[in-house]
Amino acid sequence: MGREQKLSAIILKKQPLGEGDELLTLFAKDRGKIRVLAKAIKSPKSKLQQKLQVLFRIEAVVAGSKIPKIIGAETADVYLGIRENLLAAKIAFLAAELILKFTAEEQKNEKLFNILRVFFEFLSRNSEPLLLDMALARFKLAVLEASGFGIRVMPAENSAVYFNSALGGFVADAAGSVGVSSGAYKLFLSLLRCRLADLPAPGRPSENSLRELQSLLTAFIEYQLERKLKAEHFLRT
Repeated sequence: MGREQKLSAIILKKQPLGEGDELLTLFAKDRGKIRVLAKAIKSPKSKLQQKLQVLFRIEAVVAGSKIPKIIGAETADVYLGIRENLLAAKIAFLAAELILKFTAEEQKNEKLFNILRVFFEFLSRNSEPLLLDMALARFKLAVLEASGFGIRVMPAENSAVYFNSALGGFVADAAGSVGVSSGAYKLFLSLLRCRLADLPAPGRPSENSLRELQSLLTAFIEYQLERKLKAEHFLRT
């Protein structure tokens, strides 16, 4: 079976495999995105069934090489507040989709793992819609930075600001770009300077500025991924 390995991980996705097994996609602190097999997890006698749910943070033991098998697991955090708040749950699934699509198999990214863990803790502790939406914008910026896709900032003050995904972010050139309000750009700069735990340190933005910034971030992310974010469109509808 191969040597055993301990994993500290967050469950991003589950897929049925055969009649009783499941294939889990984890984001592990020391191994990055990894797929593991949970044998006979659908059996009523399975001791792991309640411990291996999507969005749980777990401490697991796996063995094997090609597709490791889970041989033991304990729940480290169920993020109960996310499960009790529909908006927080939608945002958490969007966060999981971002991690799934921005990461390659078996590439360790401890910084990104900690970003996701702290974000889930924040979602679990807070319920105000505006605060959750601000946190999502900050999370997107953190994921982009940790993945090597940081958004370009205007080099100096400019009376007119535009956004161009192909050029890497905020620009002064209107050609082929989208105009950006001063409120949305100031919110972007404020979120860049603050930690997630400090929200709402930049102050309470207008809903229009936050909505505009979210739209720009989504456009930029989808341009980089060359695909739509299903959870984002589900969240906004």
